Amino acid sequence: MEERGRRWLAVGVLLVVVALVRNAPGLDTTLLLAVDEDGQAPWGSARTVDPLASDPDSSTSLSQAAWIDPLGLGLLGVRLVGVASLSLLAWGLGSLPRWRDPEAAWSPWLASIVLLHPGMLFAVGRGYSEPLGAVLGGVMLLVTVHPALAKRPLAQRAPITVVVGTAAASALLALKGLNPALALGWGLLLLLWFAAKAAGGGKGNLAAAHPLGRLLIIAFLCGVMYTGMLGPGSVSDAIEMGVWWVYVPFAVFDLFGLYLLLGAGLWAFLGTASTPSGRREGGSMLLVIATLLGGLSAYVAALWAVEGQAWDLAWWKTMVVLGNNGRHGLVLLPAALWAAVQLRGDAPLPTERMHLAFVLILPLAVLAAAHGQTLWTDEAAEAALPYLEEGDDLLLIHNPTLAVHWLYSMHPVLSVEGPEGLVGHWRAPDAGWEDELFNGSVLPNRGDLSSVAVVVVAPDLDVALEGWVEVDAGDAPWMNGGGTWRILVPAANP
Repeated sequence: MEERGRRWLAVGVLLVVVALVRNAPGLDTTLLLAVDEDGQAPWGSARTVDPLASDPDSSTSLSQAAWIDPLGLGLLGVRLVGVASLSLLAWGLGSLPRWRDPEAAWSPWLASIVLLHPGMLFAVGRGYSEPLGAVLGGVMLLVTVHPALAKRPLAQRAPITVVVGTAAASALLALKGLNPALALGWGLLLLLWFAAKAAGGGKGNLAAAHPLGRLLIIAFLCGVMYTGMLGPGSVSDAIEMGVWWVYVPFAVFDLFGLYLLLGAGLWAFLGTASTPSGRREGGSMLLVIATLLGGLSAYVAALWAVEGQAWDLAWWKTMVVLGNNGRHGLVLLPAALWAAVQLRGDAPLPTERMHLAFVLILPLAVLAAAHGQTLWTDEAAEAALPYLEEGDDLLLIHNPTLAVHWLYSMHPVLSVEGPEGLVGHWRAPDAGWEDELFNGSVLPNRGDLSSVAVVVVAPDLDVALEGWVEVDAGDAPWMNGGGTWRILVPAANP
């Protein structure tokens, strides 16, 4: 049986290699790698005020860029962080049986869960932060139950756990571009946790804790979710729209159903043998996971509502385009797997069901690794270079969906090989940008197009400019929908 587990582990390693080879950096990654020395997006915020145009003066801080590339190596640095995090995560999950029994063997079955997960393959290939986020989420949630601390007296264990857990929560918030100071709330929760255990005689689970401690902790968790839903940020913005709640059940299905139950194969642990001690130890963690899952689902639903309105997309199209946002739930994967293992107590892992889970998920894993992120904008940027001089700008004409992200995917080429100070602009096809280009009009929440010397037209858009000519064109990869992109310049420029 362990031999079959090792074969699955080898398949997972192979798919990780395929994902790294087959993928260009993801759109979010190219945006983060474009930040300047001050951590600002140089061509403006990806979340525009005007839904039809970008504004270079609207730039916001993207401090999380320093987390995905701490060594400043660009895409190589991002790849190194992703692979190192995924390796650490696989090793840690494979070691979970040893938390109960130090003599237990390292489990290739549990390690394979993360290497075969389509969301993880998607993330590591595109340079997204989910592998590192899952490591930090695991430390944040599991430090309270780690066997190295469980043997210490409560008075020694509590301060170490609070410091380590709060530090991990702070790093996780910073990785997601949120205020790290909010992690102090997690530190308070840990203090309440230990206060409840002390009142319950030092027992290690919530069910055995003092009733007042249980009440305080449950109230605090509800407060975390309430604050996340109504506090400042995307969720509150979405609530003001009055439509975000429509997305909530789909977000729960995305995070929990697709990314945890199906993608991680956790359904294989459902309905299997459990022990009273396992239920006691895993029950407390399940309460925390369920509450955080609710907050994450509200957050993802808000993202869909805000972006869908900005792009003027139907609700179902928004969820198709942004369905991969369910990968935010992967921060809960280590804790969810720990709880699943604990619920079984001393019973062996359900390897037959895990094998079936891997068989079912393998086609999606292969698709996530081999499909690959492909770009057409890098070729378009190269084609535009001969027509750009000092003081020139570039304009991308693209439909609103992910338009500014596509604009930033041209930044690696243009910032290195293009003229100094070049600014990239975006306009939707029906934004009335021709008047801005020809007459120098400057509208609110839009950049100045008077210096634009090259117009890049996204595939299959019917754009024609009087006095401008097409000087180059190319085919977009079929995995991006295919079609032909074009380069337009003033007739006098060629």
